[in-house]
Amino acid sequence: MIDRTRFRGHRALLSASKITAALVIGGALLHWSWNTVAADLFQAPLMEFRHGLAAEMLIIVIAVTAVMSIRLLRRGDSNHETHAG
Repeated sequence: MIDRTRFRGHRALLSASKITAALVIGGALLHWSWNTVAADLFQAPLMEFRHGLAAEMLIIVIAVTAVMSIRLLRRGDSNHETHAG
């Protein structure tokens, strides 16, 4: 018999690992790209790795907020149409 609880735990661990890897890699890429382009070409101040992570989290929060707002507005429109007709 398959232990489903154990399988869910592995799936959750794998998902958490993927999210962590994406955040670390994304933060490193933002850090590198900013320091390569903005600091070298435009004489902007250098970015630290933690600033790259913060910028990435800001982008994620803005994107999630926009998507959830659109979904809520669409849900509100569809509820209004069904009750009005």
